[in-house]
Amino acid sequence: MIDQYDLTAPLHLEASSHHTKWSVPKVDYESFGHYADWVAATGCDGFLFLWPVIEGNRVPPVVRCKKLHNAPCADFVVDWQHMEAVTCGIDNKVNLYRIKEETIEFKRDKHDNQGFLCVAADVGTGRVALGTNFGWIKILDFQTKEFVSSLIGHQDHCKALAVDWEKNLVVSCSWDSYVHLYDLRSAKLAHRLTGHNSNCYALDVDFESMVAVSSANEYRFMLWDLRERKLLQSYESPGHNVNCMSLDAENGKLATASDDGLVKIWNLHTEAGEEWETSWENSLDCKHNMTVAMDVDWQLGRLVTASWDYNVDMWNLTTGEHLHHFFKPRRCMTQVRMSK
Repeated sequence: MIDQYDLTAPLHLEASSHHTKWSVPKVDYESFGHYADWVAATGCDGFLFLWPVIEGNRVPPVVRCKKLHNAPCADFVVDWQHMEAVTCGIDNKVNLYRIKEETIEFKRDKHDNQGFLCVAADVGTGRVALGTNFGWIKILDFQTKEFVSSLIGHQDHCKALAVDWEKNLVVSCSWDSYVHLYDLRSAKLAHRLTGHNSNCYALDVDFESMVAVSSANEYRFMLWDLRERKLLQSYESPGHNVNCMSLDAENGKLATASDDGLVKIWNLHTEAGEEWETSWENSLDCKHNMTVAMDVDWQLGRLVTASWDYNVDMWNLTTGEHLHHFFKPRRCMTQVRMSK
């Protein structure tokens, strides 16, 4: 399905750590109610970690450390107001994890050789969209624990997706090199955006402005107009093969992260009303060995990164100052989110 060895093999000769029991000190576990600013991350060992962001504390304690999958946890989303997470993994399992109480509800699909690679969810209503290794997108009603529809179109791994539940619009990208738009009401493919010539890995969408950005394994990314359903611009990024991205369409900014350990900030247009014109603005050296996940808070000017070398860190978006190191994981990370 995917190269699990790359996700699960330790970087160093520390095989005994695989059998180490994970635990959270009681004082840290019970401090959950003291905080309101959070970072969460998942790893290839199936765990979800939760840390508070504490001003002046460069290495905050982990307050939750929960094994949710028996294989790499590929993606997750969090309702920070209610502290509930939806996670998916290549073990064909999707979880609703109530973080404070540490209770779990889960659902598996009937196909044993299927894995879930990406997720978008409206946690409050229980609506969940899941991208699979077959390329199909499964729509799950978590309140009834039933899969209600399948969005068919991609022919290979669906690696990223975004959903506007009010507009009934799903945008996704896949290893088949296409970006798809689906209508949730009809469960039909509405449009296929073409332009990439290799496996698509990352996607971000601004549904308010109806702009999307996608990247593929070809050292470039593409900016799309979803209203007109056309390519706005293709931009080359030599030496920087994008693994993850974050779009600030309102201010014309894009952050990308890659195997080179850099987070690059791009200026997507120069002045309001002008044509889209992408240019490199600056780079932040996160000192990672392969940055595989990133989340950006454009308003507060900070970002968090997670990497193949087990690290989860927070940085100042403007200066590149290292703000926090989130300690605990001992396996490759897969996804990271922060409260906003």
